[in-house]
Amino acid sequence: MANILFITSSNYHNPDACGVCVQKIMNELKNDGHNLHCICAYDDDDPFFETVEDVKVYKIKRNYYMRKKSQYDKTGKNKLFIKILILLRRIRTLFILPMFPDVEPQRSRKIFRFSKKVLRENNIDCVIGIFRPFDDISAVLKIKKHYPDIICGGYYLDILKGGVVPKPFPKKIYDKLCETKEFKIFNKLDFVLMAENGKELYDIEKFKDISHKIFYVNFPVFKKNECINENLIKYDNEYFNIVYAGYLYRSLRNPYYFFKLLENLIKNGQKIKMHIYGNSDCADIIDEFCSSYPDSFVKYGSVKPDVVAQAISASDAVLNILNTISVSVPSKVFELCSSCKPIITVINDANDRSVEYLNNYPNVCFINEYEHKEDADIEKLMSFVMSDCKKEVIYEEIEPLFYSSTPKATTNIINRFLNSTGG
Repeated sequence: MANILFITSSNYHNPDACGVCVQKIMNELKNDGHNLHCICAYDDDDPFFETVEDVKVYKIKRNYYMRKKSQYDKTGKNKLFIKILILLRRIRTLFILPMFPDVEPQRSRKIFRFSKKVLRENNIDCVIGIFRPFDDISAVLKIKKHYPDIICGGYYLDILKGGVVPKPFPKKIYDKLCETKEFKIFNKLDFVLMAENGKELYDIEKFKDISHKIFYVNFPVFKKNECINENLIKYDNEYFNIVYAGYLYRSLRNPYYFFKLLENLIKNGQKIKMHIYGNSDCADIIDEFCSSYPDSFVKYGSVKPDVVAQAISASDAVLNILNTISVSVPSKVFELCSSCKPIITVINDANDRSVEYLNNYPNVCFINEYEHKEDADIEKLMSFVMSDCKKEVIYEEIEPLFYSSTPKATTNIINRFLNSTGG
């Protein structure tokens, strides 16, 4: 049994996609008999410390930019102010380029200083920092430097190299910089849990000497919906209810094309209701459809994970809009597959790696937005809603197909590493 500390910038009670993954891993490790601790983000009205289902949870306030950005995501207010903040942040990045990817050095130092008390009082054996952001990994590197006997790992639920290139970096220079910096970072850590979609980026000659430290894992979100029989949320059964849960990005995950398809079906008399859970940076698009079709488009904003689980359980189908970054496989893909619900998937790139996983799922409708065949997509969607989606999906039958995306698959790696090092 080990004392394990996770460091994440997610909020514990209202986690983002990374936070959901971290909590599933912590719960599985707790079931294995380990003692779990977590340093996470503090939001207004949160207690600074609490014990949640036997996990000791410590809170650190987000930096000013993230607090203001979070407020904007929730309310859509002060858009000009946020644009100015983003511009200043980009200018600031140029001055701290030598420290890249630690673009928030003050926060990483703050996390490290805070963690020293947690390490000392709880006899921590292993610390795992979560990327992204890099602040948490940077704090773990500082811990390793000052406490070399503690096992330190990085859990990369997102990729730095090959992802969205921040302005004003040229892509080639950015990727080369990432490669050089990450080799040094990985070399200092005891182990790295890397998202499976990063394998083609890191399973290369440059990282050959440290390849034994890198373990490729899928997102650990394939788990049976425990609230499936509670029925706390009930939708109007006169409608075909579609649920989208997650963040919507104007540039990465834009709902406009799919909403236009639904609009066509609604105008032709189909009783369909689109339930939208989560924040976005494209509130104008969502508001346009909600105001034009108030009986068919409903937005709920940010809600807690248990509400999302209930909403998905009550739905007739779930919506999955894939990223425009085709190399990245979102954790949402595996989470939705574990729901056993019919999945409508909007594809933005013909080479999207998510499709190879979704092809294993027995009840999915692919909408190829990149082909721009609106009439064909309307017909395909109509057919799916009317009849094709009725096929039943049984969790126990598909679980073996997605085992690598279960929490157990990742915790087995952590446990093997702890056992091999005497943790």
